[in-house]
Amino acid sequence: MTQAQLLAQLQQIKTVTGAQIAYYQTDGQLKISTDEQPQISPEKLTTFLSDEDICRYDSGLWFFRLENRDQILGILTMTSCAENMDVVGRLAAGQFALALSGGKDGLDRASFFAGLLRGELAGRDITATATRLHLDPALPRVVYAIETESPYDQNVQQTIRSIYPESGQNYLISLTETQLSLLIPAPSQNSEDLLDVAETLVDMLSMEALCNARVAHSTVVEDIRKLPQAMQEALAALEIGKIFYTDRKVNAYSSLGIGRLIYQLPKPLCQIYLQEVFGGDLPEIFDDETLNLVEKFFENNLNTSETARKLYIHRNTLIYRLDKIQKETGLDLRTFDDALMVKVALLVRAYLHYQN
Repeated sequence: MTQAQLLAQLQQIKTVTGAQIAYYQTDGQLKISTDEQPQISPEKLTTFLSDEDICRYDSGLWFFRLENRDQILGILTMTSCAENMDVVGRLAAGQFALALSGGKDGLDRASFFAGLLRGELAGRDITATATRLHLDPALPRVVYAIETESPYDQNVQQTIRSIYPESGQNYLISLTETQLSLLIPAPSQNSEDLLDVAETLVDMLSMEALCNARVAHSTVVEDIRKLPQAMQEALAALEIGKIFYTDRKVNAYSSLGIGRLIYQLPKPLCQIYLQEVFGGDLPEIFDDETLNLVEKFFENNLNTSETARKLYIHRNTLIYRLDKIQKETGLDLRTFDDALMVKVALLVRAYLHYQN
């Protein structure tokens, strides 16, 4: 198991027992702990193992042997004076030993996919491990990144699992307190089908869990070794969507448009471009109302009549405001070149503000 997975297991035991816990390897070296631990000599730990005791209490510290199928896996120490700690500790040690040795296929698969998506299995023979777990390495899969507006609760996870029950193929993995990833077999290679899944997730989370969420998905991968890359694609699509496409709740990595290009530009180059277009930051004439007008004008392909209709203003009023922008900035948004320059500049500005 990875360091992060081991710590997660210990934290679960700590939540139940209230004890400070540490895992030592068979050579007496500390592997991982939930808190700062008292200094214990490796000799004391290896002596405990050689005595073949299941558990021992010594100077305020409990020692538990980690063993599975006659294989010694190490020692679990717990700092606690609670009653029945010998019984509770044995149960915890048994659970931890099971996790260390792989446990059931279902748990092992979940740990495998969690480690794979987080990029923690680099250097391992991923295909061989997948085959051992009876997973099809060539099954087309897609990764969805889900981000909630505030820290999610069990209702969010239960809602997602009600749509995609965890099975041998569907896996829901926690990333942060506001982000999860969902790994499922690809419904098809069709981009609309992939977006339909994302839209369903957003709608169901809104209706059932009363949760505002954004969802982005990766491209379809047909090689299980490429799942870490797919995870990065989904997270990138999520972030790019938040920066450049604030009106969208769902985004696909394959359809990020010019936002993908700007996202990869170095910050100094972006600042140079803004200096070139606006002479610095956004001119004062671009207040919220004017920015909304400009965005609508771009959305309607520089058509003044259609833009005026959508904004419920007279066409002459729109022309007056465009003339005012031209007078202040020297940029005529009715021409393609100037409109393109301003459109890119507004996206670049949004990116710099997000970075800052």
